[in-house]
Amino acid sequence: TVTLKGGNPMATSEVSMVVVYPTDAAFIHQDYIDRGANMSQIIHGLVDGHFDAVRPMHRDQHFVGYVHDEGLLLGLEPNTLASAIFGRFLCGPCVIVGTLNENGVDDGDSYNLQTQDIQYLSRLVEAALMWQENLPNKLETEMETA
Repeated sequence: TVTLKGGNPMATSEVSMVVVYPTDAAFIHQDYIDRGANMSQIIHGLVDGHFDAVRPMHRDQHFVGYVHDEGLLLGLEPNTLASAIFGRFLCGPCVIVGTLNENGVDDGDSYNLQTQDIQYLSRLVEAALMWQENLPNKLETEMETA
């Protein structure tokens, strides 16, 4: 079971972020970064280069993802889970942060992920884990019937 924590965007002096790595759908990491830190520099380091923002497919989700802006061109590993979250093909690590400030406004800055967004991301991770666990059995069954 994957547990991610959300909360009040101004409850702490830290920003909650989730990093989804492409190597394994089960490898998702939550971290807290000091609100005064240089977020650009931190994201640059996590995605290993310049980055672009991607928005979720559904506008009722209040988070943004940051991915390497040349990940596809450089041949970075496909990120299946991040691709599912954002509805487009993404490569390399994806850093996800909340977008709503204490007044519930998206002002372009980074904030803690909201509880409903954490729940959404957690459901996607759980679905990906179930798919991963069942895939070998499904492939084995299909090969036996072929």
